Amino acid sequence: MLKKLWGSSASTPASSTNLKLMESSEEDREALRQTLAGMDALMNDQLDEADRYMNMGSSVYHMLGRAAVQFLKGIIGGEQEILKAAGKKVLEAEAAAEKEQRKAIAEGRPAGKYPPGTEFSLVRADALLMSSLVGFTTESMVESMKAAFNIRKAYGLFAKNYEIITGGQQIAALGAAGVNVTAISPEEESETVNALTDATQESLHLHHQPSNISIKSASSAGSKRRNTKATPAVDASFRGKEGDEQMNGLIYAGTLSGLGIFILIISLLPTSLNKILSIIGFRGDRKQALQLLWDSAPVPNVYGAIATLTLLEYYNAISSCDIVDDELFEERKKTLEMLALTKVRYPKSGMWGLQETRAMAQQGKLYEALDRLEQPMTFQMKQVEVLWTYEHALNLVYALRFEEAAQKMLHLSSISEWSHAIYTFFAGCCYVELYRQALLDNDTEAAARWAKEADALLTKVPELVGKKTFMSKPMPLEVFVQRKIKRWQARVGSKGRLVDGVGASPLMEFVWINNGWVRMASDKQLLDKSQRMIKYRDASKWQIEDDADEMVVRDMLTAVVMRYSGDVRGAREILEQRVVHTEKANFYTSKDKDEYCIPGGYYELAVCLWEGQKDAKGAAAARQWLTKARDYVQNYDIANRVDVRRAACGDAEEDEKSTMIKAATKLLADYKTSVRPVESLDEAPKTVDAGAKEGANTEKAQEL
Repeated sequence: MLKKLWGSSASTPASSTNLKLMESSEEDREALRQTLAGMDALMNDQLDEADRYMNMGSSVYHMLGRAAVQFLKGIIGGEQEILKAAGKKVLEAEAAAEKEQRKAIAEGRPAGKYPPGTEFSLVRADALLMSSLVGFTTESMVESMKAAFNIRKAYGLFAKNYEIITGGQQIAALGAAGVNVTAISPEEESETVNALTDATQESLHLHHQPSNISIKSASSAGSKRRNTKATPAVDASFRGKEGDEQMNGLIYAGTLSGLGIFILIISLLPTSLNKILSIIGFRGDRKQALQLLWDSAPVPNVYGAIATLTLLEYYNAISSCDIVDDELFEERKKTLEMLALTKVRYPKSGMWGLQETRAMAQQGKLYEALDRLEQPMTFQMKQVEVLWTYEHALNLVYALRFEEAAQKMLHLSSISEWSHAIYTFFAGCCYVELYRQALLDNDTEAAARWAKEADALLTKVPELVGKKTFMSKPMPLEVFVQRKIKRWQARVGSKGRLVDGVGASPLMEFVWINNGWVRMASDKQLLDKSQRMIKYRDASKWQIEDDADEMVVRDMLTAVVMRYSGDVRGAREILEQRVVHTEKANFYTSKDKDEYCIPGGYYELAVCLWEGQKDAKGAAAARQWLTKARDYVQNYDIANRVDVRRAACGDAEEDEKSTMIKAATKLLADYKTSVRPVESLDEAPKTVDAGAKEGANTEKAQEL
């Protein structure tokens, strides 16, 4: 019964097509060459060419390649049906690879310079990892539990390969957490499934708790090596017999990038999934994940490209945060160097151009990024077109070009299977801002036109919500927009226009959620216009009073824009006087209220304290508010998005994980050892030696 419920690689049919077991090492190499050529074509947005290569044979490599193409289409575009089909194909590939692995071991056929069967172990691990990711995106808790179990098996295979590559080293990130990385017997498999099922059922009744996994500055992930070219830490010599280079590079880069992505994903999973994975001992170590990705990125094959893409996505996300280590920017420069090399290899793909525009925008070159996004592009992969269009829409919002942004958001609904509710909501909110501006300009004709457009879109949102779910639950951002619409409808009643019920600017909330002001900060006009949008009620004849929580939201957003405009002291005063001392019980009496502004306000005050007083006192004060933000009970809709911002500063309990805490620790060590007091955190690294860290753990240091 358990075998039927959970499935088993041994019992899964190999394929609906004929599986051809490879008879010789030469045939093995040719199948690998074709598959890698197909994956390179896919990375270059040559979908027809990729399909041609993948259909040249029926080997395990071809099977995995076909499954990977479908998987990437589904995961990039968020298309559930494509992912489901890919899930079946990857399990077929895994079963076929297991047969090939046994055959290679029996025949003593080496995999390049590695032991027999190593290459098929990698194929199996890749297949199980993709299968797990598919399972986690389904609407079924049972499928998610299966995914958690498969991910354990995938890790065991990756870890074995890692030991082979490194000559016996064990991967520290998860092995130390108690995961058995050896192959498991059917009896152990059944016991694990039973334990996992029982424990997961219990975990569903627990109160939602904040995750203990967070994004931290990656500066410690090989920062000493990052100041030169990224050099793999383990043996990357792919030379061997003629034709073995591809095999050696495949196993090396595939193992390291697979492990890196694997561990990084675990560290990024939401709390509910981390509970499931923690049952079988998984812990995400982001530092080690990034190191593995850096080691595999320089390898010139598809695995190196995927590692580069993962690093680009990670550093783009983390660099938009407000308290980061300066060394992070050096590492980010290295990712851009890797991007330049990758673009040479894949010149036709918009995926790499998209990464370039994101980097431009994050560096404050918003208009340059928009110019690049507005150049004519052709896409064979619809999923890349979706990402390109969404990035274009975001930047149009940040440039406050609302009519164009609304059109792009609506266009996404015609090319993307992702949340039409969110696309429609934010398109409607663009028209809300145009309506409000027309009212301020006394342009009644334009106001009527924009109000009609806004109402037409916003009234559609409730019927679109819920069509996309995650583990049978609504998407958090959809819950957010649904809550907004309900409040506005209740405010205006059945006869009023919905546009007149909108409170604090939802578009400016959207900018805050995505930290869009990082991209806008180089243009003072954009910040000034943002401030006017936030304070719309003060400048208009709006008759409806803000609710108490909406006033707190407006105050928090006002403070954020003031900080980006350079008025850190003014921002701090607003946060201290109007935001952070707000008591939840005072007005959060129903689920339609905006609760996120309380922990969001804690975070924003921490940033102000850090930026305004970069010394030990400022660091200690900032740490206090970061801790409050971390400990806030996260049962509101966009909790994960708020917590990512907070967590980028480093966990308050892990002193050496962020610039602020690291520098403060050194200052405390100075105090303890009676070294001449430093005047600022900028000076601290110059005056404190490596032994200072130990002093920071003293009772006096902890007290301070």
